Amino acid sequence: MKEFLENNIPSPDAKRIGTIRETRNEVLQNLPEEQKDDEGEIRKRISEILMEKDKTLSQEEREAIAKRAINRHIAKFEIGTPEIKGHLEALHAVPPTIGLIIKLVQREYPDMSREQIIELDQSIENEIDASQIKFPELLRSEIINEILEKNPTPQKQTILEIKKIFDERTGPIAATAARHSKSSLLIPRYSRLVVDMNRPIDNREISKKQSALEYGLGAKEVYWEVLRKLTGNACEVDQKDEITNPYLVLSIHGKVSKKTTDFVIANGLKNGEMACDPQIARWLEEKLKQKIREKNIVADGAELATVHIAEEGEKFSGDSHLIDYRYGDKKHHGFGQLLQIAQLEIDRRVRKASSEKISETLAEILQEFSSEFKDRACLTKFIIEHTSPEDHDRKQGVILVETAHHSSILEGEIGLRLGLRKALGVKPGDMVIVNGWIEYKVCRIPKELVQERIAVFSEKDLKEKILDQDVKIRKKINS
Repeated sequence: MKEFLENNIPSPDAKRIGTIRETRNEVLQNLPEEQKDDEGEIRKRISEILMEKDKTLSQEEREAIAKRAINRHIAKFEIGTPEIKGHLEALHAVPPTIGLIIKLVQREYPDMSREQIIELDQSIENEIDASQIKFPELLRSEIINEILEKNPTPQKQTILEIKKIFDERTGPIAATAARHSKSSLLIPRYSRLVVDMNRPIDNREISKKQSALEYGLGAKEVYWEVLRKLTGNACEVDQKDEITNPYLVLSIHGKVSKKTTDFVIANGLKNGEMACDPQIARWLEEKLKQKIREKNIVADGAELATVHIAEEGEKFSGDSHLIDYRYGDKKHHGFGQLLQIAQLEIDRRVRKASSEKISETLAEILQEFSSEFKDRACLTKFIIEHTSPEDHDRKQGVILVETAHHSSILEGEIGLRLGLRKALGVKPGDMVIVNGWIEYKVCRIPKELVQERIAVFSEKDLKEKILDQDVKIRKKINS
């Protein structure tokens, strides 16, 4: 592999710096008073304006700007051999830096000085280091959780919670797999608490407690540019700028252990579209299961690791913005349906017990994908031969879910979780068709119902109209 990042890119000239300053002043003049301290909002608006202005620049100037943006947002960008039709990435692999911790802590505790935060952070690092020496088998995140259980001060708790927000070991897993397979590799420069490449550009929320400092507008533009370079290394493009060879993105993420499946393949639906064809998701599932048996990949104890495909409505089914890379968005033409984006959530227990074996497995999967799906014809033949009736329904925007009833749901209403509403492309108040002919108005689902893939009706409707334990739902198309 060769490192793509360049060190000799010219710095912005005086004219460019002046343009940025003028744009910033323009943004600040028009920004509401309550947002003038929000650097993320300011940067987003500057980016929106500059992206329009930059369209008039020369090709050379635009290329220099794109290269500077890549260097700003990407820490590892390695181009592999063209024979491997895919790459590995770990978009949440970067832990928060002390500079970021200072910013976030001062947002919550403005009276704490920089020196006080550094001193407290260093004492936490000393405590973590001592535990890792004493218990080398523990992950950093496990040690942090143990410290949190000791009821630390609020300020210490804040720092510990910040330190937890990264997907531990996903970076080394992806990098080792890329080295074994000679495939390309992408790892960002910043913690997701700065900017998250795996979020829609208008959403900074990471959890109920944490949000990123910046919106993802600039970072997402960089990802489009990087993906163009990575696919271009392995694939030709047609007249529509879509790739002409199958290409697999293995996007490695980490999930917290909650006694659920160890490997989860995201395969959620959005308006009949998916980031990865369901047939390829099942191909990946079978490959993982096979290699888990062969390599004895375990999670903590002696039991073999498990694999699950998460469909729409389930946790870890993938964010809908991933679909844009195949089908395009308002600004970009997609790479086409030969692009397969497989977001793979790996449980902390199996990352802890079997990280080297996971890397070997992912490397082999990329190699086998490249040999089994050499061209469009191979992939098309495979998809046709392995299409199930449910695959056909989902491609038509029809989903199959279980039913329940609840006293809060009125006759003629159907309660759906947010994930299922997104999959169907509907919002509360819209109409859907159930079982091919019954119209229902969409509403939110009662919070106490914990099932993920479920449609909730009134008791009367369920007994008199629905009658089934499972129903098929699609969006009503207004003529």
